Amino acid sequence: MALALVPSPSTCNNLGIILSAIPSPSTATMVPSLQGGHQAAQAPMGSALAMQYYTHGLTLDSRHPHLYTNLGSLLKDLGYLAEAVRMYEQAVKYNETFDVALANLGNAIKDMGRVQDSIQWYLKAVRASPNFVEAVCGLANAMAGVCDWRARDGLYTEIAVRWRGAALANDDVAKQIFHVMSRGRRPTAHEYAGKLRQMIGYASALSPRETDGVDKRRGWMNRVVEIVDQQLSDGRAWARSLLLTEPTDGVGTARPTAALIWFLDGLCRLLPQATLAPASPLTRFLHSALTLVREVSDFGAEALPANTARSWAYLARQVRNEGGWAMRLVERAMIVLQRQWYWDVQQR
Repeated sequence: MALALVPSPSTCNNLGIILSAIPSPSTATMVPSLQGGHQAAQAPMGSALAMQYYTHGLTLDSRHPHLYTNLGSLLKDLGYLAEAVRMYEQAVKYNETFDVALANLGNAIKDMGRVQDSIQWYLKAVRASPNFVEAVCGLANAMAGVCDWRARDGLYTEIAVRWRGAALANDDVAKQIFHVMSRGRRPTAHEYAGKLRQMIGYASALSPRETDGVDKRRGWMNRVVEIVDQQLSDGRAWARSLLLTEPTDGVGTARPTAALIWFLDGLCRLLPQATLAPASPLTRFLHSALTLVREVSDFGAEALPANTARSWAYLARQVRNEGGWAMRLVERAMIVLQRQWYWDVQQR
C-alpha cells in the first residue's frame, strides 16, 4: 500500500528485508549477472520476491547503499558470491563509511579465499565504526589467517620482539630486560630507563597510539577479548528479573516468580515421569525443582524452613543467569524428548 501511494527505495528495501526472512518453497527467479543483465536461478519464493523489490528500489535510486548491501547479502545466501561482492562494492562506492557494507564485503572476499584482499575492507569498516563487532573480529581473524601479526597483541609485544632481537645481538642491557619480560613482568620506568625509553620511542613511532580505531597498545586480539567479555556480560543480564525477584532491601534470597513456575510446569508436562522410557536425570530434576519452587512460592514473604531454604538457595544460584539457564534447559529437554519418542516408538 505504502509503495503504491509513494514509490520509495526505502520502502522497497524494508519489504525486501521482511520477505527474505519468510521460509517458502523454491521458485524460478532472476539474479544479477557479472556479465550484465540477469541470469536464471532457483530461490525460495520469499527471497525471489525480495530480489524483485531490491531491484525495483534500485530503479528508483541507483545510488542507494542499503539496497545494494541487502541485495548482496541475499545473493551471498543463495551462493552467488561473486555477484554479492559486486553489490557490496557498489554500496561502498556510494557510501565509503557504511560499516555494514564494508564488513560484508570483507566477509565475502574472505569466503572466496582471498583473505589478504579482505583485510583492507575490514580496516575501513573498523575506521568507520571502531566498536563494530563483526568488523573487529573479522579483521583479527583475517590477519591471523595470513600470519600478519602487526598490532596483534599491542605495543608491549612489539617492544618485547625488538628487545629479543637486541638481546640476540649481544646487547647486555637488552638481555637483562628480555630476561625480565620473559618471566611475564613488564620492566618499570626505573629499570634500564634509557633503553626502555629508546625501545618504547622506536616502537611507538612504528605503531601509533591509535590507528584504524583500535588502541595499538592493546592490540587486535585484546580488543576481541574485550568484545567477547562484554557479550558474555550482556548475556548474563539477559532476561534478568523474569524468573526471580530480588529482595527489595537487598538482603536475603531471591524469590521465584510466576513465570518460573509456568516455565518449569511446561517442561514437566513435556517430560512426564510416567513414560515407557527410563526417567532421565533432567526429568527428575525438573519435577523436583517444580515441587520446590511451588513450596517456596506458597510461603510468600514468610521465612522458609531450614531444609527448604538450603535447597532453594542452591537452585536460585543456578537460575541466577536466567535467560541462559532457561535456554540450556530447553535445549536439554529437546534431546530427552527425542529419546523419549524413540523409546515409545520401539515399545509399540
